[in-house]
Amino acid sequence: MTDDQRACSAHEACGGLAGFCCPTDSYEMLSCCGDEPVSEVWTWLSLVITTSCLGIGLISLVRVLPRSPAKFRREVSVALTSAMVYLLMSLPFFIPSVWAVLTPRLQANYIWLPFWYAFVLTKMLGSFFQVATYSILGTLVAVFAMVFLNYLLPGGAGLYSETKQAEQFSWTSWLGHGYKPWVAWLFCACFVYGTFLSRWNVCMKQYALGFFATTIVDFMNPKTDSTAFVAVLWNYNFSFNVNGPVLTSVYVTLLAVPLAALSLPVIPCWRRWRRFFSCRAIASRGLSRISADTCGSLDRLITYFREDSTNYNVESSFLYIRQLGARRRDIEDYLVQAKWECWNSETKARLRGLFRVAGMLHDLRQALRVQLELVRGTRENPAQVFCEELGPHLHRFLEATSDAMIHVASYPVLQRGLTREQFEEIINSASVADAALLEALQVVPRGNRRERIFIDCLRTFPAVLTRFAKEAVGELEDSGKSRGWQRGKLWEWLPCRTCLVREQHIHAIRNTVSWLLALFWSVMVQRATCVTTVSFIFSPSLGSLFDRNVNRILGVGMGLALGNLPAAMLLKPECYESHCFAHYPTGPIVYLQLMFIQWAVAVYGYLATGSRFSYACLLWAGFSGVQMLQSMHTPYGRHHHSTDSSLFLSTMDNMLGCFIVFGVDIIASHLLVSRTVEQVATHVTQSLQAVANMIGRLRDDDWCCEDMKCIKSDLFAIKQSIKRSRHWDDEARKEDHVWTTARLLPYKADLVQALLQHLDDTYVAFWGLLAAAERCDRQCCVKSLVQDSLPGGLESRCRLYAKVAGVALIEKKGREEKVQGVSPDPHIDQALRIADAISLAEEPAERDGEASAGGAPRDSPRGPRPVPTSGLTSALTRYAFSDAAGGAAALSVHADCCASRQSMQRIQALLHEHTFWEARDWRAPASEEEFEDEPPIRLSGTQREEVRQSSSAEEEEDEEDSTSEASIAPRIDQSPCATPLNRV
Repeated sequence: MTDDQRACSAHEACGGLAGFCCPTDSYEMLSCCGDEPVSEVWTWLSLVITTSCLGIGLISLVRVLPRSPAKFRREVSVALTSAMVYLLMSLPFFIPSVWAVLTPRLQANYIWLPFWYAFVLTKMLGSFFQVATYSILGTLVAVFAMVFLNYLLPGGAGLYSETKQAEQFSWTSWLGHGYKPWVAWLFCACFVYGTFLSRWNVCMKQYALGFFATTIVDFMNPKTDSTAFVAVLWNYNFSFNVNGPVLTSVYVTLLAVPLAALSLPVIPCWRRWRRFFSCRAIASRGLSRISADTCGSLDRLITYFREDSTNYNVESSFLYIRQLGARRRDIEDYLVQAKWECWNSETKARLRGLFRVAGMLHDLRQALRVQLELVRGTRENPAQVFCEELGPHLHRFLEATSDAMIHVASYPVLQRGLTREQFEEIINSASVADAALLEALQVVPRGNRRERIFIDCLRTFPAVLTRFAKEAVGELEDSGKSRGWQRGKLWEWLPCRTCLVREQHIHAIRNTVSWLLALFWSVMVQRATCVTTVSFIFSPSLGSLFDRNVNRILGVGMGLALGNLPAAMLLKPECYESHCFAHYPTGPIVYLQLMFIQWAVAVYGYLATGSRFSYACLLWAGFSGVQMLQSMHTPYGRHHHSTDSSLFLSTMDNMLGCFIVFGVDIIASHLLVSRTVEQVATHVTQSLQAVANMIGRLRDDDWCCEDMKCIKSDLFAIKQSIKRSRHWDDEARKEDHVWTTARLLPYKADLVQALLQHLDDTYVAFWGLLAAAERCDRQCCVKSLVQDSLPGGLESRCRLYAKVAGVALIEKKGREEKVQGVSPDPHIDQALRIADAISLAEEPAERDGEASAGGAPRDSPRGPRPVPTSGLTSALTRYAFSDAAGGAAALSVHADCCASRQSMQRIQALLHEHTFWEARDWRAPASEEEFEDEPPIRLSGTQREEVRQSSSAEEEEDEEDSTSEASIAPRIDQSPCATPLNRV
């Protein structure tokens, strides 16, 4: 037997497995397999390397997974199972009988199955149901859009529209005979703009635009073959076009959904394994752990307050309590996805209970933050010795609170749901805890004000638990009643829901321009690759512009390059009969191993928590999966001249789509909307404006403690503004190096972080103020106390801070700007000096050498919460709060007012130090002459004289005009108490 015959025999031996025919003649063998056979040693070496890497990786995972966190195990399991499903997709290529059943159109569309499959992959059951539903809806929306367009312009611009059957049917079109290009472009622009403007899920938009893009190019291309586009769903004789280009694409798109279900326990399986991927089970377990950690934090705070508060590490506890908030926000994201796992009324009721528990834990965390600030103040200023008689009462409070939390947030209870009896037990435990605190207030001496405030703030915990239980009982009583029709569901889903939002219109216009440019290129080159790519890589917003586009380019480039690498290594060039590996059976085995490894690594990078290149890994998985299947499907071999040119053109189209989106986003960020840094400045300004509105609401005479809906809405506005500011701050930090290098707009990250921290402290102070006000019996006296504690000019001063912060955060290098619309008005200082005479935190601040503008010593960036050290401000207030509980609540209200003022002082100090602007603090100067003789900075002599004359004239006005809302000219306080705070 010759060498050619032995090679042919080896080729025939694997022909049954791989489905490849082997010629019997040696000349045909060489013609089929090439004149320069690849070294078999290299193939065996590749097999050894890939098998070793795969085996070592799997063994390491088996050893590491049992000791790993649940998130890591979940992500790895989904990545490995999805890689097995991806190998299952290649099975038809190795079974000729199965592959022959598929129609040519279905074979051409089948290679795009990994791309659709990658965008449906998730690691949770709830998110899978959500993505699967939106992907199907998006596909149906695109199909009906094409049906409507085909009724407007039957047959499109292709050659099929010129046939007799299509020409006869075209007379029945809605717009008359003939193809009208402007109608097709106008329809595409309207459909794409409406899709981007709608409130649909991003996945639904991607599938709607992606599927629409794969069909519209053949529809609008005048050089389209008569067999490329026949009709959408049915032919012109109204018979369903089962094998048409649209329906075959629908088959492949819908096939990706059940394949994605194989990577998750969607089908009935082991209950414990199903709970491992259930959003509701994960949220229940997380809420239970957060509840236990909340009780532990409360115990630790009370212990250190009682025993040794001077050695208490406040910063570590602050970070731990902050992590409680981050963990709770992650749980809330799981709860949002868990809505898709609830199919009956019982599971929906349990889910609503979990949302209530999450809200309760949010309130308890805010109460912990208030307590932490009080402990911080005790550490900085230990004024008195702890009263030992409080120990038994605090111990009873901790036991009752722990019992109530066990009834609320234990994992079995959260899984089954709470009953009426359990809610009653929660209310009883909360009552015992509140009674213990009231008894503790009776034994605390009147001079120990810190202990009275601390114990009064602890009453927030039983109040929150009681409110939670009563609201839940009320919902149980209303559960049997008919809810009737609920409006707003369809209205929120419709595209016109956001018709009045300017920012939505701008983003819709930007993405529509990118999509139409890609469509224009695709119609010119007669390939839908570019516009399909743009349909999946559009940006919902301009946040992290450079980071997102780097992910796109990197993901598409890696997908195209690494996806073709296995074919370049293992497939034989110039194979004219069918697929041809260089050697059998090592070639197909190594190829499948490389497919498994590359897909598993890419999908894990996409699913990994906190991955910066998650989006790039998703595009890598989608494009590389298509390329590796396309290499096996190419009928003339991987390296034939036709496939080489198509690969180059496909790469060019994909990269062009990335650059189109990048270029349009850059232009839009300069012309239509502001950059990310400017977004940060805008939202920080809005946060300060929200604080000013809150102060104005508290000083309003119409404020009523019994009805706090308006005040709580203002407090919620502060929270949302701070949340949006932090979001844009994170986005700006990702691209800060780009703006700084380009010397366009340097980002002041330290200033933004410090401002947001002080704004957050202000929010906590206002939250504690409202909680303490609800505990007071004399509501009218509470309103009088709040109005006396907050200066009248604090609102106008806060609005001035908003203007200065907005200008300072977008300040160019080497440039100083004036705050527009701010005129010199020293009456603000005069009014604030009068209001500040009742400050109860001034004496300890002077004793500790604190800066009046910053309110903290130089070695402490935040400082303690101010605590009253003297009596109340009026005889009426002292009489109204003569009892222990009322007096403690009044002290808490006043302490929270002082804390909010101190936060405003620190914000002023930050603006004083970090910016060109300098302003007088509202504390009273050492003498009235110091106020009169102090010249403003950066003003000429004429301007200084005008300011002095304006000050002298306005001081003669009445007090009502002096407290009006105004702003102050840039000044500097020469007194030693106005030293600015260190850079945070």
